[in-house]
Amino acid sequence: MQAKDQQIQELRAAINQRDGSLQKFIKLNGSLVQNPKEEPYSKVIMQHYDRAQILQEEKIGLSEKAAALVSQDLVVARVLLTYTTARPTRETTGHQIARPTE
Repeated sequence: MQAKDQQIQELRAAINQRDGSLQKFIKLNGSLVQNPKEEPYSKVIMQHYDRAQILQEEKIGLSEKAAALVSQDLVVARVLLTYTTARPTRETTGHQIARPTE
């Protein structure tokens, strides 16, 4: 998941760079002047957003899988703990437990 986070951060940096370039052009030239780079930058920005969305969905899938595995491990651990610590006693069975003879 850390690698996917890194990829998402790189995509966001690229998005911010291109958006900043578009905003700078508008600030310098006004919004009525056509920016020749606007269309290609917009395409790249949208592609980066789409890729970031896919990475986020992959992260969700990984975290759900990890949660399921941890949950299964907890169930197994509880069963093992119960099995190893639950020894019959007179209080739990109502009978006297036979002791091994030497």
